[in-house]
Amino acid sequence: MKWSDLDFANNETRIMKTTYNPNNNMSNYELTPPKTEGSVRTINMEKEIHMSPRK
Repeated sequence: MKWSDLDFANNETRIMKTTYNPNNNMSNYELTPPKTEGSVRTINMEKEIHMSPRK
């Protein structure tokens, strides 16, 4: 997730990427588009996230 995926004005989070990790090694991964169009979505941001410090 990147800062650009967080919309504090509208209290939303955009899910637009997934991690690709063929060797199950979290220090070596790629951010790729999700496999299905249904995986790209916008969800409401939790109150705790919205209230946390911003960049």
